[in-house]
Amino acid sequence: MEKELLEEISEILKRLGIAPDKNGYHYLRKAIFECYNNPMLLTRITKGIYPTVAEAFGTRKENIERCIRTAIETGWTRGDYEFSNELFGYCVDYEKAKPTNGEFISIIVDDLLLKYNKINA
Repeated sequence: MEKELLEEISEILKRLGIAPDKNGYHYLRKAIFECYNNPMLLTRITKGIYPTVAEAFGTRKENIERCIRTAIETGWTRGDYEFSNELFGYCVDYEKAKPTNGEFISIIVDDLLLKYNKINA
């Protein structure tokens, strides 16, 4: 299941225009994976997920935040518009602004949780 989930996350990120040759791609994949396994991290992006990812990669949480933000900005302008619109729907106005790091991660995690029936209603 872990490998399948990581492959799914990778495919989503690539379709959203985030290239695997950037640190932000790897940080986002790890952040999404960790939040999928522990959805409570979604309520603690700055104090929960950034330090977790930073520890895994041996860097600072500020670096994680910046690289993720840059990856989202880059992908937002060159990714699959239809896929982005389908995934983010009414949560983000595609024409006006990109999602925040937290919005981006939480929307993808929520989609994966629904897909794999891991939501506790």
